[in-house]
Amino acid sequence: MVQAASQAMKLEEFLDWYPDGYGRYELWNGVVVPTQPTGIHEQVSGFLAGELFIESGAQGCLISCPGRPSSNL
Repeated sequence: MVQAASQAMKLEEFLDWYPDGYGRYELWNGVVVPTQPTGIHEQVSGFLAGELFIESGAQGCLISCPGRPSSNL
C-alpha cells in the first residue's frame, strides 16, 4: 500500500494550530517538530531563578519559580 505524503503546513496554518501555553513547537520545512529549550537557555533560566529565590529570601518574601527539570535522571 502506498500512502500519499501529507501536504506541508504553511506558517499561517501553524500559527492557527499552535496550542497556547502547551508545549514548544517549531515549523521546519512545513513539518511541526516538538522542541525543548537546551543549552545556554537552560543555564540562564536556572541562574535567574536562583538569583530571584535568593533575593526574595533576603527581602523576607520567599517565592518559587516553577519550571521543568534540567535533566532527566
